[in-house]
Amino acid sequence: MTKKNLILLSGLCLFSIALHSEDSVIYMKDNREIKSPQMEADANGSISYKDGAVKLTVKKNAYNYAWVPKPAEINAIEKLLKGNKFKEAADAVPKINPQYKFLGWELTITYLDAAAQAGLGNKAAAIKKLEDFKKYEIIVPEKQEPQLMDIYKLLTSLYIEAGNFNSAEEIFALMGKAKDESVAAVAFNGRGDILYKQGKKKEAVLMYLQTALLFPETNTERPEALFKAASILKTDLKDSRGEKFAEMLKKDYPSSTFVGQLK
Repeated sequence: MTKKNLILLSGLCLFSIALHSEDSVIYMKDNREIKSPQMEADANGSISYKDGAVKLTVKKNAYNYAWVPKPAEINAIEKLLKGNKFKEAADAVPKINPQYKFLGWELTITYLDAAAQAGLGNKAAAIKKLEDFKKYEIIVPEKQEPQLMDIYKLLTSLYIEAGNFNSAEEIFALMGKAKDESVAAVAFNGRGDILYKQGKKKEAVLMYLQTALLFPETNTERPEALFKAASILKTDLKDSRGEKFAEMLKKDYPSSTFVGQLK
């Protein structure tokens, strides 16, 4: 079975961010939400924002979480990772303004750092960076959960590659608590990978098919599930039913990179 590329598809001066389509938000400890088209964070985590012509400041101990739209630096590094330019990505991560950790992007910055290191072969270092977030507490699910799931997905893939299946299962259990039910597809695929590595190829196919058949075409894990199910059936098990899932992959995702990997 062809392996999927591991990396999928994460100064202390005052800075400001200009926003275009969506306001920044501060989630206060008194349950208020403060929105503003422009926010600034200092090295201590205090956030300043404009209320009309007045500039106000919120201290770090007065809010639970703050968020701004995704910075351009992060978009640029994600593009590098998609192009397998791991050295360039690794060099770019430290240049991201460190104050973004106060503005909602700590998780993604950690993911990008670990993904770049994993791509360079520094997988033990990548695992160490990601493991710090096993007990991460989500405060604003719609903002934080997708970022945390990226971390968990990468961490489980690294665990599985290293043969650390028990640790991977621990993370799958954490992913099962996600509000987004589609995240379960990551666990199905991951458990399929574990079964395959254990030589349980038929059981692996059944696990991948849970993703392929239970989730809609919009689920981002489904192309991989179809590819792996088709590949194992055709190549490992010499089962003609693999062609059915290969055709499903071609029909549902004609532009997927997995189509070109089919044999």
